[in-house]
Amino acid sequence: MNMTKKIFMCIAVAMMSAVLCTACGKEKVISANDLPKTSREFLKKHFPGAKVSIVTKEWDDYDVRLNNGFEISFTRNGEWDEVDGNRNAVPQSVIDLLPKAVAIYASEHFPEAQIVSVNREPFGYDVDLSNGLDLEFDSKGNIREIDD
Repeated sequence: MNMTKKIFMCIAVAMMSAVLCTACGKEKVISANDLPKTSREFLKKHFPGAKVSIVTKEWDDYDVRLNNGFEISFTRNGEWDEVDGNRNAVPQSVIDLLPKAVAIYASEHFPEAQIVSVNREPFGYDVDLSNGLDLEFDSKGNIREIDD
C-alpha cells in the first residue's frame, strides 16, 4: 500500500471514529413507555399525579421531566439516580429511600428547610435544601460536608 492510501485510510478511520463518538453522546427523545420497568414503577409510586412531559435517553441513562417541575434521572438499569424538584420539596416517599440519618440530620439542623433535590453519588448522597445549602452524606447517612 502506498503512502497516499495509508494517509487516506488513517483520515477515514479518524473521521468515522469522530462520528461514532459524537453519536454515542447524543440524547434522543423516547416514549415514557420505553423506560425500564423499574423506572416506570418508581414514577408511578412516587409521583402518582404527575404526567411525563419528556423523556430523553443517552446510552447510559434516562432523564425524565414531569409536568409538576420535577426532573428524575435513572441509570440504564432503571434505578433512580437523581430527583430534582426545582425548588419544590421532594416527596417524603423518595426521602424514605435514603438512610434515615439523612432526613433526621436535615430536619434537626435545618428545620425551616425542605429537601428539594437528592442525588446518589459514589460516596453516598448529595442533598440540596430549600435554603440553598448542599449536604453531602456517606452511604450510611453520616454527614460529610456542608456547602452553601
